[in-house]
Amino acid sequence: MVRGLVFTVILFSVLTFDFHFQHPQVVERKATGETLTNASKMQGPGTGNDIYYTDKFAILTYHHIDDKEDNYTISLERFIEQLDTLKKLGYNFISLEQTTDFLEGKGTLPVNAIVVTFDDGRDSFYRYAYPVLKQRSIPASMFVVVSYVGTGRDEMRKLSWQEMKEIQDDGFSFYSHTYGSHYYIVVDANGAKAPALSGPAYRSDGSSETQGEFRSRVEKDLREAKELLETNLGQRVEYLALPFGIADDEAISIAQKLGYTYILTTKPGLNSTDTPASGLFRFNAGSSGKSGESLHQEIMAREHHIQPLPQGRIHGRTTQALIDTATPEITPLFTDIESSHWAYRSITDLADRSILKGYSDGSFRPAVGITRAEFLAMLGNAMGWQLPKRVTTPSFSDIDQNTWAWRHIEAAKANGVIDGYCDGTFRPYNFITRAEIAKIIAKALDLPSGSSDLINIDTSWARDYINACAGAGIIDGYPDNTYRPTKNTTRAEAAKAILELLSYRSGKKPGTGVEWIKHGSLLCA
Repeated sequence: MVRGLVFTVILFSVLTFDFHFQHPQVVERKATGETLTNASKMQGPGTGNDIYYTDKFAILTYHHIDDKEDNYTISLERFIEQLDTLKKLGYNFISLEQTTDFLEGKGTLPVNAIVVTFDDGRDSFYRYAYPVLKQRSIPASMFVVVSYVGTGRDEMRKLSWQEMKEIQDDGFSFYSHTYGSHYYIVVDANGAKAPALSGPAYRSDGSSETQGEFRSRVEKDLREAKELLETNLGQRVEYLALPFGIADDEAISIAQKLGYTYILTTKPGLNSTDTPASGLFRFNAGSSGKSGESLHQEIMAREHHIQPLPQGRIHGRTTQALIDTATPEITPLFTDIESSHWAYRSITDLADRSILKGYSDGSFRPAVGITRAEFLAMLGNAMGWQLPKRVTTPSFSDIDQNTWAWRHIEAAKANGVIDGYCDGTFRPYNFITRAEIAKIIAKALDLPSGSSDLINIDTSWARDYINACAGAGIIDGYPDNTYRPTKNTTRAEAAKAILELLSYRSGKKPGTGVEWIKHGSLLCA
């Protein structure tokens, strides 16, 4: 499945030349009836009159301004260069509030609309960015971690309420970056970590937060942030920027019920009325080495679904023909899965087949544990089981038709794949272990007995299931040849196992080709 196109330009008898990459998409200027060409300048500056996109807007994200640049910090000089270059290229800076009217169908946007936002509430915004933005009449919004207000010292100092009011008086706005959920939680016994809004936390006593406890934690945090911002600043708070750009669907639902109409992620892209309100895109502009022109290229790459051309300018002229050929290149489907990831093919293949999905923020979270419900949904999609429309008596005491995956769970039960726990529960939100997926897969495929050289499984209750799956080539161990049956299964591992299950069903040798994997390494067959 092709998700993007990279246009390869073949040059014959090339002399020096001046290359402008243009897309002949025609847009109409309704007010005048004038027809213009949407010329996307991928290299070199625009004229200031170019129309790159209409009825869309880009959001830029910054965090900190300091001379010591990193992935989330840029110098004041670079910040100024970006703003001035984008303005020269013809971008129109608008406020976040203007996008509200547009998204609700109550207003329009200028062409090439772009929004400036800052996250975290650092003092460097007040000292450096605020004066620059004010001087240029560029609006901006700040997403504040409310528990940080007025804390810290020196370069880590955060804005006070008084400073925020002063900035607000000049037309800037402040919204929520949560009250205090800007941190990572432990999610399993192996110490794997994920953002605090991504799901239940794993406790030091070996237990996990229940789904109810997770909901209560999230609701308390988001409610407190909203109330404090609205009380102290006297403005309506309907925007929430997710810490690290990640939250699970339950947290998103809670936020929306509390009145957060628009939720911003860290996934890059242009926003339009077709963009879900729960997943607005943002470009990370506050990263070392990014110029105004490279930001422009990044935005245009998303607008036209192509890869940015190498940074730098090609000068001169040529009188020879240029032949454009479209060469398909698959671009990452999920924001946190690169093509170099060991499970990339498994994840993208299953996504193409609609067997698995990512999260609403565009991420997949490969290292996070997969729940029992999530795994059965993935397995059911792969097996093609018929899903029940209704069930009079649920098979498990903790499953009803309000459980999002109840149909998949009931289908798995009907197909003899799961039994549940001795107390009559299924515990859908518990993470599923590697032993449990071996049993479920072995029963789903009715695998014959098998053998393997995996170690540390002799005392496991699931030994026979593990050997059956390993003998069929569906699962494998770690580089040290252990299987670690009590370890929670990650989402990446689950995807790999399901793809191998499909290969087994189709009669192909599981793992053939580029992804015959001992977990964590790439071993080609």
